[in-house]
Amino acid sequence: MKLRSKLVMAVIILFIIPVISTLAGVAFVTHYQSTIMQIEYGFNMDILESVVNPIKLVDMLTKSSFTEIERYTANEVEKLNEHEFLDEINGKLDSSYAFLVVRKENNYIYIGDGEVFTNLDSALPIYASNVNDGDMTYISGNHPCMVKQKDFLFADGGRGSAFIVVQMDDLLPHIKTLLFGVVLIVVVVTFITTIMLIIWMYRSILSPINTLSMAANRISNGDYDFSLSDKKNQIGSIFDDFENMRIQLKELIEKQTLYEKESRELISNISHDLKTPLSSIKGYAEGILDGVAATPDRQEKYLRTIYTKAVAMTALVDELSLYSKIEGNEVPLDKKPVNVDQYFTECVEGIILDVEINGMRMNYINTVEKDVNVIMDHEQIRRVFNNLVSNAVKYVEVENGQILVRIDDEGDFVHIAVADNGKGIAEDDLPYIFDRFYRTDASRNSKKGGSGLGLSIAKKIIEKHDGKIWATSMVNVGTTIHFTLPKQRLLYKEKEEKSLRMKTIYPILKVTTAMRGKHMDD
Repeated sequence: MKLRSKLVMAVIILFIIPVISTLAGVAFVTHYQSTIMQIEYGFNMDILESVVNPIKLVDMLTKSSFTEIERYTANEVEKLNEHEFLDEINGKLDSSYAFLVVRKENNYIYIGDGEVFTNLDSALPIYASNVNDGDMTYISGNHPCMVKQKDFLFADGGRGSAFIVVQMDDLLPHIKTLLFGVVLIVVVVTFITTIMLIIWMYRSILSPINTLSMAANRISNGDYDFSLSDKKNQIGSIFDDFENMRIQLKELIEKQTLYEKESRELISNISHDLKTPLSSIKGYAEGILDGVAATPDRQEKYLRTIYTKAVAMTALVDELSLYSKIEGNEVPLDKKPVNVDQYFTECVEGIILDVEINGMRMNYINTVEKDVNVIMDHEQIRRVFNNLVSNAVKYVEVENGQILVRIDDEGDFVHIAVADNGKGIAEDDLPYIFDRFYRTDASRNSKKGGSGLGLSIAKKIIEKHDGKIWATSMVNVGTTIHFTLPKQRLLYKEKEEKSLRMKTIYPILKVTTAMRGKHMDD
C-alpha cells in the first residue's frame, strides 16, 4: 500500500471509528437516560431534544402544576391563600427542581424556597407583564431560573401572581450525566483509536524508516556491502530507491578508485614522456658544453634538436593543462553562428599542406547548402578537427594514404566525418578510444607518441557544443571519426517559416493574377 493511501486511511479511521463509536455510545446513553426520565417524570421526551429545547422541557415538567393553578384561579381563587394547598403544589414541583411563589399586590404571601428566592426578589416580572399566561421568562444570575407566571384577581379584588420557578442549575441531572458520558466515550474511543493507529503507523512506516536510517549509517561508515529487503508498498519503493543509491554509490567509489589508479598511471606515463626528451635535451646540452659539437653545423644540429624536444614538451604540458581545464569546466566557449562551408573550407586549406608533406592525399566533400550556419566556438572546433586529421596522418602507414573530410546535413545538425585508409582500430579497442589516457598501442615507446588525451579532449569539446562524437573502424581498412554540431536554430526556423509563407502566398498571388487578367480582358 502506498504511503499516501496509508495516510488517507489513517485519517479516515481516525475520523470514522470515533464518530461511529461515539454515535453508538450516545444512542445507548440517550436511550437509557430517556427511559429513566420517562419513569421518573412520567412523560416521554427524547433527552437530546431536552438539551436542544430546554423551554419545552420546563413546560412539560411544570405543565400539570400550572394547569392546576389555572383551574383554582378561575374557580376557587381563595385556595391560593391557604398554605396547606400551596405546600401541596410546591411539593409536586420539588421533584421537578422547581418551587412556587405567590404574590398579592406587592407582598409575597408564599415562597417555596427562601434561599433561592433571595436572589429573585426584584427580578420577578410585575403583574400582567406577560402577554399570555404561561409564557416563560429567563432570569440570569448566580442561580439562573425559568419563570412561569399566572396573573389573577383575589376575591377582595387584589391583584395576584403565581410563579413557578424552575432552577436550571439543578434541572435534570440526567442531562449532565449524558454529556459526561458522551465526552467520556469520545475521549476513550479517540484514545484507543489513536494508540492503534500509532502502532500500525509505526510498524508500517517508522520501522522501515529506522531500517533506512541504519542503512544510511552503514553507508556513512563506508560499508556498501549489504542489501535492503523489498517491501510491497511505497516504503518499499523508497527501499528500492535507497538500494539503487547504495549501488550507485558503490559504483562511484569503485570509479573513484579506478580514477585514482588512472591518475597514478598518468603521472607515471607523463613522467616517462617528459623523462625521454629531458634526457635527450640534457645529453645534447652536455655535448655542446663538453665540446663534442665542435663545428658550427653540429652545434646548430644539437640546438635544433633541443628546441624540437622543448616544443614537444611544451605541447604535452599545454594539452594536459587544457584537459584539466575542460574537466573543471574552466574553458569558456565563445559560441557564435559560423558558416559551415566557409569555416571547414578554411580548416581543410589550413592543414592540407601538412597532409601532403607526409605523402598523403586529402579530399573534401561538402553537401551542405552554402547558407547553413552552426553555433560553435571556432577555435575549439578547429582544435578538434586538426586533432582528428593529425591522428589520421599519424596512423596511416600505407602507400597512397588518403584522408576524406565529408560534411552532410542531418536535420537540426551538421554531420562531419574524418576518414582514413590506415591500419584501423580493433573492435575490442573501439569503445574506449575516447577515454582519457587510452592508447591502442600499449607501448609508451611507440614512435607515434601522443599523450592519449587528444580524443578525450575532442569528446569533451563536442559534448559542450550539444553534439555527439563516435568512431567506426575496420582493421586494415581504415577509421572514421564522426561528430555533429547543432545548426543555428533561429535561422533554420526562420527559413522554414519563410518557405511556408511563400507556399501559402503563391496560390493567392496566382489567383489574384488570374483575376486581374480576366478583368483586363473584360
